[in-house]
Amino acid sequence: MRAFNFNLTWAIPATIAIAAIWGVSACANWYAGASFGDDSVFDFLLFQTTTSQIFSSASLSADILKTVMLFAATAALATRNIKAAAVTGSIWAVCTFWSVISATGFVAFNQGNVMDGRGKSVANWSQLEKQIERNEQRRAEVKPHRPQKAVQAEIDGILSVPGVDGCAVINGPVTRLHCPRLTSLRTELAYAESAIWLDSELDRLRKELQSSERVTSENPWAELVAGLTTATASQAMTGRALLFAFMLELISGPGFWALWVAYASTLKTRPVTAQKPQEAAKSSPAPSTPPKTKQPVLGEMARREPAIEPEPAKAPHLVIDNERPRATSKPSMKGPVQQWKREFLEPTKVGGCSTGTMHESYERWCRQHGYSSYALSPFGKKLSKLGLPKVGKVAGSFRPGWKLKEVALAQVRAA
Repeated sequence: MRAFNFNLTWAIPATIAIAAIWGVSACANWYAGASFGDDSVFDFLLFQTTTSQIFSSASLSADILKTVMLFAATAALATRNIKAAAVTGSIWAVCTFWSVISATGFVAFNQGNVMDGRGKSVANWSQLEKQIERNEQRRAEVKPHRPQKAVQAEIDGILSVPGVDGCAVINGPVTRLHCPRLTSLRTELAYAESAIWLDSELDRLRKELQSSERVTSENPWAELVAGLTTATASQAMTGRALLFAFMLELISGPGFWALWVAYASTLKTRPVTAQKPQEAAKSSPAPSTPPKTKQPVLGEMARREPAIEPEPAKAPHLVIDNERPRATSKPSMKGPVQQWKREFLEPTKVGGCSTGTMHESYERWCRQHGYSSYALSPFGKKLSKLGLPKVGKVAGSFRPGWKLKEVALAQVRAA
């Protein structure tokens, strides 16, 4: 299987984006917790705090645990600790459920504030339009008249005539002559003043309408969804709030977990570099041979039984030439495992040998000959392919019917 390519060119932007989404989720939990308390200050230990701050801190802690417990549950499953995985998984489920509720409430609350603001803008715009329409209608009903100053000047001239006396009482030829005209002029003056006020009011309303944001719908998105589906505008807004809340929770916690898993997978697939014989000799302890036992030499074993050559289709393994190993870019370990098996294992009718003991002998043989060795689990798989069935798990598996030769067993015990 091809290894996953963990590239920083996409991992860094993805981490920043996930951190931003987690920040939104943390804010949602903080404000959702604050809704349970009030701002009354009281003493708590050595600090002064409020109930809203305490509930906010608890809700934010749940959002942090939502992310941490996912890592803890994964680590517990990796070590086959079922009880720890069940406990941490339960904590993760509860915290995630609470975070979804908090995010939904946070979105709904802010959505309501936005809708209230848009609703006020819609009402204000509609009210301005109605006032302008009403004043324009009133302005059209004003009868024709002369300018206010001209009418006022004529009125002042009539009032200055001796005997008019403001036309309080019509009781003589002077009042009968001038007072009817004065009444007509005062009516015309009222039209002129009304026209001046209406023109001024229309100018003010039109300027206010131009400076106001034109909002013709309280929630155009919900109205569009309601028009395309059978749902109502309220149901559309509720669905959007839930969708956003689930998006926050599915990305904020599991997003960091997915990046961690992707990075961990690259660590498992990194190739193991082979040590040089000189370095292996320095790092490995000096071999100790048991008394009266002669350790078989690679040449002698090769004369007894020819070594199995690696398949030509696969990359060759390390070859010893004048005690200087030459490693290819991707050595195949099939040949050395088979060669070690032929040199150090023998069949037995009673009992067998553990995979761990075989692996110790195999690692020691690889260090002596300059090979890079397999880890325990891949080594066990190689043995199974070579006809050594196992009984039990990897760490404590048992290989019945095979045992280490006395020389190899003594070396393992000495090490």
